Amino acid sequence: MTSALFKYESLSSTNTELSKLLTDSLPEFSVVISDYQTEGRGQVGVYWESEKGANLLFSMLFYPHFLSVKDFFLLSQFTSLALIDFFNQCIPSAEFTIKWPNDIYYKDKKIAGILIENSIQGSKISSSIVGIGLNVNQTHFISDAPNPISLASITGKQYSLSTLFENLQLHLRFRYNQLMSRDYFQLRSDYHRRLYRLGCSSLYEDATGTFEAVLDSVANDGQLCLKLQSGESRFFYMKEVQFLFDR
Repeated sequence: MTSALFKYESLSSTNTELSKLLTDSLPEFSVVISDYQTEGRGQVGVYWESEKGANLLFSMLFYPHFLSVKDFFLLSQFTSLALIDFFNQCIPSAEFTIKWPNDIYYKDKKIAGILIENSIQGSKISSSIVGIGLNVNQTHFISDAPNPISLASITGKQYSLSTLFENLQLHLRFRYNQLMSRDYFQLRSDYHRRLYRLGCSSLYEDATGTFEAVLDSVANDGQLCLKLQSGESRFFYMKEVQFLFDR
């Protein structure tokens, strides 16, 4: 069944719109794409700034019926890796990394974000809406986001959004095929190698205060493992800890 494409000039959120359109008959890989989002959302309600017509803002539908709920973090991993593959194709000489759980960074600046919303049926994931915001041609950011950057900011070039969109879809399908093939080890390994500040000592903050730790790994359930100076390992779920520069 051919996937569907829904294009809009403006939406509150592509994830919200795709959720409204979702029915049993909507084909996998269907996409909602918009030139602008009035209420673009990041993880846990964080606002995503985007200049009208300058960036890629879309959501894609997947039906990962084969994936157990306990392995849900693989959805973040395959999507993050698809974006890394895509950016490496755009700028082969640049270094892009994944800031846990699934922001894409160029050096110390954020170039893309991902918001994944799943529906559960029993012990399996019945559907997954993957929202992607990718900074392309915008070079001036007015929100209080600490560190945005775009492809145009890096290269000084302007890009065709339609061409980039077609290329990115190919990368998403390639990594999703890895997921469907149950190549979980490769996905987790590739994700781990691409982690931002892996093995580096950084300042973090949690509910108890500030501390220094080394990013050691990410567990299969998505928990971030930080190794303290004392040698103790501590595990954190999303939003339980942050890099201090994120404040």
